[in-house]
Amino acid sequence: MKKKILVIVSVIVCVVAIGVFILAGKNISPSVGQYLRADNSDMIILDNSPIVMSTRNDNMFEKHENGDKILVFHDGINESYPGSTGVYLSVKLADGHISDISETVLRQLYEMGWISSEDLLVSENEYPSALFDIKHAWSHSTFDTEKIKIAADNAEMLNGEYNYHFPVFKFDTYESFRDFLDNYDKNFDAGYSDAEDFREKLKDINEEYFNENAVIIISYYTGSGNTSYNVDSVYSDGEIFRLNIAKHSEGQGGTSVITSCLCAVGVEKTFLGDCNSFDAVLVE
Repeated sequence: MKKKILVIVSVIVCVVAIGVFILAGKNISPSVGQYLRADNSDMIILDNSPIVMSTRNDNMFEKHENGDKILVFHDGINESYPGSTGVYLSVKLADGHISDISETVLRQLYEMGWISSEDLLVSENEYPSALFDIKHAWSHSTFDTEKIKIAADNAEMLNGEYNYHFPVFKFDTYESFRDFLDNYDKNFDAGYSDAEDFREKLKDINEEYFNENAVIIISYYTGSGNTSYNVDSVYSDGEIFRLNIAKHSEGQGGTSVITSCLCAVGVEKTFLGDCNSFDAVLVE
């Protein structure tokens, strides 16, 4: 019995050794990365670098989903951006999700036209935050929360505390956008504010930016402590545009001053389409 097992193991070792020898002779290498289905192409993300995969087998990637962990055997890689390589075999190692892929990579590919918003759907009508130009500026300030809620575009959703909905302000023109920033402290009675830091971070948003984009500003209110939030994904069905907000850390005290944050989200006007309802919602 032991001899039989030994023979089987020896055969397996020999087959693997021969396979490695053949692959090395043909300059074929194995790599593990995340799968991404792009417009008219299939990609593997290796060390945050996208590689377009070509193959003679049209069905090789049909069972892969965005973010899946895959093992591929491939030729040498053409180091353009994105890179390219020929693939002989692809094996799915584990289920994945679009969120497993670097947002920086996704946004670069989106801006270059390699992927569309439809390629990146998280679920029906839900898109990853990587598609949007997002800028944050934290501040420690005292301000009139009631004035902010009344002025917000989603004021009707803001009854009660900031425990589910966050105030949002949508701007289609540069003039209205600048007026909001320049008069933020005065309009909302900010007593101690770092709004100037936010204005500095948004200085690259100029009049030309609004030719193709709108800007939606979210006002986070966290109370005292160090709770932080971020845009997790975006829901848009042609009428409703909703920013799904995720909590990244719990408040732990340490300050008696209100902690607030302004977050600007740049959105292509063609993406917004005919949306007429805007909101920001805390998701679990």
